[in-house]
Amino acid sequence: METKNIEKYIEGKPWGYKLTNKINGKWYYGIAKDDPTIYTTSSKNTELLSAIQKGEVERTIEYVDDSWEHLQTWENNILKQNNAATNPKSYNRSNGIAVNKEIVNDKMMKKVADDIVMYNSVSGVNAVDVDLTNEVESNNKSRLIPTSIYNNLIFFQIRNVKRNGEHENNIADKIDEFYGNLDTLEESTGQKLLVVVLENRLYNGRPVNLVIGGNHTWHATLKSQFGFKVRMLYIPKSVHEKWSDLEIRILGQYLNPRDKKTILETNEDDAVKTGLEIYKKTNKSTTSLTSYLNNENWTNKQKDRIKQRVGREYEKWEELKNRPQNFIDYSTPEQKQLIDEKVKELEGSNTLVRVMSTGKASIGDPMTKVLHEIFNGEKRLEKIKIVLYHPNMNKYNEFKNKWEQYFPTWQRLAKHENVDLTWFEMPHLINEGE
Repeated sequence: METKNIEKYIEGKPWGYKLTNKINGKWYYGIAKDDPTIYTTSSKNTELLSAIQKGEVERTIEYVDDSWEHLQTWENNILKQNNAATNPKSYNRSNGIAVNKEIVNDKMMKKVADDIVMYNSVSGVNAVDVDLTNEVESNNKSRLIPTSIYNNLIFFQIRNVKRNGEHENNIADKIDEFYGNLDTLEESTGQKLLVVVLENRLYNGRPVNLVIGGNHTWHATLKSQFGFKVRMLYIPKSVHEKWSDLEIRILGQYLNPRDKKTILETNEDDAVKTGLEIYKKTNKSTTSLTSYLNNENWTNKQKDRIKQRVGREYEKWEELKNRPQNFIDYSTPEQKQLIDEKVKELEGSNTLVRVMSTGKASIGDPMTKVLHEIFNGEKRLEKIKIVLYHPNMNKYNEFKNKWEQYFPTWQRLAKHENVDLTWFEMPHLINEGE
């Protein structure tokens, strides 16, 4: 079978393809892992297979990626876009398997960022030098005049902290050192000061000119004494409309590469924030997260630490997303007070009262300590009362499915020592109206 774009294929990487009937224009989309020189298609459509046998079909490699998950998502998306299940031009019998994942093309974003950083250009669009002389107040250079078109700039918050005053001052000092001459500054220091703007980007429900790179550069230029020129790269809608919000977030971080001394580097908190967004959009794709981190200069230990933090943050987000509205959060002072009141209620002579969270990795560990008190404690115990509370629904379910069954066993062990062991579950849901 004739295969177009075969040069796109990379050995060992999965790929997506389109089969087109040269006679009637009917098509089929599929994905594969095998070498295209020996692989034809996995379709069982007899009409398509017959057309292939007659030499009526050509194949085009459309998409190549490291991740099989990404290929599945690509296939699902393109089948849905073309309504393959009912389209008379389609050989596909369905719209694919819903994978509920978003393709995050971090490699493309890294290439875009590299072009911007190296060439001040992207997709044939070049940066321009903007003169701010008539855009700032005559007696206060740090402020734009009310009619300035640059008042409409919106700054995309990529970092946990919007602006760093010290970093702005450093840039402003550097601008003044070279009397606002950006070319001389770059030649002498290697520092490229550039503001990157997405034109007419939909942000918070409205189209804006969105600054995704050079936030500090812009404000430092206004803050400086001689900074009347700012270099700006306006990326038109026709270019950026293909990029998802998550890809733009990733691009914003790639515009601050960690190996450059003159920029404010991405920190681990920012990486965790972006990593969490990747997990949310890709249904917890470790491949996407790893690929994103590999494009920044993190050490292996840093990457492992970031991945662990992202995993924990994702669990928190998922738990909160699925938590019933009437779930009782015992981390609040009001609810902690209820636990304290329960403890006081249960206290008595020769009685040990212990509070346990089912959020512990293993309830068996604190229970072992309780049994130790029975067998080896200095004080003769007659009663042990355990107060249990659930920090989230996942732990509640884990307790019910795993740990609750062991409590009668521990109770029997205590009984052998003439100790009455009982446990009390704090309610995890509050009745509506309370």
